[in-house]
Amino acid sequence: MRHVPQYEMIAIQTMTGNALADDRRRVRSASRQEPDFTALFLGLIRYTTPGAAATSDIVVTVAVPHAPGEYDPALVDIASKKFETPLMEKGKMIADRILQTLDVVDDGLFGAD
Repeated sequence: MRHVPQYEMIAIQTMTGNALADDRRRVRSASRQEPDFTALFLGLIRYTTPGAAATSDIVVTVAVPHAPGEYDPALVDIASKKFETPLMEKGKMIADRILQTLDVVDDGLFGAD
């Protein structure tokens, strides 16, 4: 794909004490636990449309929920920003793969003829 530069960011979303999370808990299936936190891998590609003066930003997001029993809590300390779970490593690998292989096949979406 014809794109540079790329920007990447990792964010953590916690759900404790959140009224919206309480509403989601009521709606969710009883077989799946509410995650303790969700890791978000965000990647931005600044795409230049061939033959056009403008650029477009493409944002790729990979969400990795961490529910109780699915990760080792010893590998996580939200206060000190320590996050080293195997789930996060897999999420990062998936996000990297998407950013490396993303290909625009129809430039018309970005204003090209």
